[in-house]
Amino acid sequence: MYRVLIVDDEPTILKGLRHIVNWGDYGLEIAGQASNGTEAMEMMGALNVDILISDIKMHKSSGIELIKFVKDKGLNAKCIVLSGYDDFEYVKEAAKLGIENYLLKPVNVDELTSTLINTVEKIERETSKELVVKQGLDILRENILNRWINGDIEDHELMERGQLLNIDFNVSGYLVAAVKIFDGAPARMQSKSRLHSQSEHSANDICADVIANRARPCKSFYGPNGLSFCSPNGEVIIIFSNLAADNYGEVTKSILEKCVTRINESLNLDVFITAGSYESKFQNLHDSYANAKKLQEYRLVPPRNKIVSYGDIADSQSGEHYRRDGRVEKAGPLVRKTIDYIKANYEKNINLKTISSNFDTSAAYLGYLFNKEAGEPFTDYLNKIRVEKAKELLLGANMKIEDISKKVGYINTNYFFTIFKKTTGISPSEFKRAFS
Repeated sequence: MYRVLIVDDEPTILKGLRHIVNWGDYGLEIAGQASNGTEAMEMMGALNVDILISDIKMHKSSGIELIKFVKDKGLNAKCIVLSGYDDFEYVKEAAKLGIENYLLKPVNVDELTSTLINTVEKIERETSKELVVKQGLDILRENILNRWINGDIEDHELMERGQLLNIDFNVSGYLVAAVKIFDGAPARMQSKSRLHSQSEHSANDICADVIANRARPCKSFYGPNGLSFCSPNGEVIIIFSNLAADNYGEVTKSILEKCVTRINESLNLDVFITAGSYESKFQNLHDSYANAKKLQEYRLVPPRNKIVSYGDIADSQSGEHYRRDGRVEKAGPLVRKTIDYIKANYEKNINLKTISSNFDTSAAYLGYLFNKEAGEPFTDYLNKIRVEKAKELLLGANMKIEDISKKVGYINTNYFFTIFKKTTGISPSEFKRAFS
């Protein structure tokens, strides 16, 4: 268990932090608490603290003085500071000293949890206790960027914290690319018996190698307005900004192609890169990331050293229309093939998993795409087709309702009754009496 010391001159904060999360769930325990920096300094060495959570302004010895004490003494403790809205100058000073994150009061549970997870992961990644501070803003930077791409940060907070990272928000044209790193032997070299495999390394270790200063393979390509960092699941995330709407596709594709080559050659690793949608505003960056992640699920087996762009997929899937319920809907080729498959095989035991395997894509991605382009969930559409066929049989065939149920794909007759009534408002027998 990693040991945590909490420092704050407000008793309610001290009490609240002890109970705000289940510390044991993250491999942590509260080793002690102090009401000021002086008291905390006396406790630090004796308690062998791994993580220090301290208020930045206190009556006796501020959080700044406490962090300086930790650094000057060479204590291997990760520092997280608590601050009010008017403490920004103190935070900037603390960031220079090396902190993992700063949390505004009242503390947000989700942000605290995210910070603890990232901090514990950082501790576990460090191979030596001598690495006290790798870089003062690393975890703070990753926390902010992760929250930005996931849409978990308010605009004013992002802009304020962005000042610490020198992020320029006075530009337009944003796009997120997700780089999946294959941690096994490169596919192009798997036949070589002496190949050194990367499989003993975690995804996070490899990701850290890729974007570390000593092996940053893409930084020279995407320029001063590009940012890269590791996501919690071990992917390299690249944020492009200041892109022109008329040529962003060519620019990002050229850069990412160079990234693939550089990673292949310098680190002997294979990758799969997906580029999300183009967004004109930084507030919509999370949409670009979401689209990049959805493309990661496009293929059951991700291709190695390929780049898939959301813009290319969107362009190829715009076109033909399907008319449903008096409305016109756009559908791309994958959804059109799915609709055709349903109409041809509705009587069989089909579902998203069986259909997606035929089309070399994932059930999750096909379900998302179908709902988006057909305007309703896959299951609802399948049920509508089956009910329409059941109506035809009820009116035109001399069959028992139980046989009709099986004929249109429902083995369970009671379930067929439920779906039919939910769709039409009446039971199959009532329908037959009313319209035959």
